[in-house]
Order: sequence, then C-alpha cells, then structure tokens
Amino acid sequence: MPNHKNKLELAWIAKHKALFEAQDAVDQRREALIAGIGAKLTQNTNSTTVVYLRWRLV
Repeated sequence: MPNHKNKLELAWIAKHKALFEAQDAVDQRREALIAGIGAKLTQNTNSTTVVYLRWRLV
C-alpha cells in the first residue's frame, strides 16, 4: 500500500507543478496583453489654430 500512496503523491506533485506552470503562462500572457493594450491607448495629440477670434468690449 505505501507504494500506491507514493504514486498518488507523485501524481499530485506533478499536477500541482503543471498547474503552477500554467498559471505562470497565463500571467505572462496577461501582462503582454495589458502592455499591448496600453501601447495602443497612448495617443499623440497636436493642436492647430483653425480660427482666431479677438474680442473687445466697448
């Protein structure tokens, strides 16, 4: 019976490791997507005078 327990423990450890690796991959992909979206959201703005009005009160 101890051999069966060791096999189960080894299987659990392997699945746990795979879970952590998958979570790391998801986190890396998430960070890459956030960085990409952030780069797309930055805008360059220019201002150009189209009409110039001058007011004077009399």
